[in-house]
Amino acid sequence: MFFQGWETVYQTIILSIATYIAIVVIIRLSGKRTLSSFNAFDFLITVTIGSISATTILSKNTTLTDGMSAIVTLVILHFIVAKISVYSKTFRKIIKSDPTLLFYDGEYIDENLKKMRVSRDDILQEVRINSGVTIDEVHSVILEANGKLAVVTSGSDENLRGMTQYK
Repeated sequence: MFFQGWETVYQTIILSIATYIAIVVIIRLSGKRTLSSFNAFDFLITVTIGSISATTILSKNTTLTDGMSAIVTLVILHFIVAKISVYSKTFRKIIKSDPTLLFYDGEYIDENLKKMRVSRDDILQEVRINSGVTIDEVHSVILEANGKLAVVTSGSDENLRGMTQYK
């Protein structure tokens, strides 16, 4: 049905405003990390909060209290998981991926490129856009746990040799 009456429109507007305010308060209380793109778990929380918000706003079967309870529960769970991962290396390894070396000392690491589904063109693009140098001036490129490419152009010999730990 296209239009069910103004009552439904008003209800959607009021629920949208209430949900927006509630999410802003919840996110501000939960801290900056909730909005970050650190890892898959952070991404999952962000997408889930969006889905719950949409359901709360548009579904007649989901009350504002139900939606906000679900979001608060997820934010608390996210906080607990983040806290545990700070203190437990084993737990951190379960929820986060390790950085992966894709380019080192003038050589592409093709096995890692294939495994991570990153092309040489992706690396060249990142080098051009974010580091302002050419590939000849790059020492290492690492795919970080958050999915971003880190371009390393200089550093002490000891630090540069340390990049091999990400192979």
